[in-house]
Amino acid sequence: AGVELLHRVRKGQFNLRRLRLEGQAAPAIWNAVLSA
Repeated sequence: AGVELLHRVRKGQFNLRRLRLEGQAAPAIWNAVLSA
């Protein structure tokens, strides 16, 4: 599931802005994504 999610993020299919993660470090982003 993590790999598929990574591909979606790279393709822009997963809206990180919806989670308000601009400017945060990658580990913080992944923690938020995986806990969503």
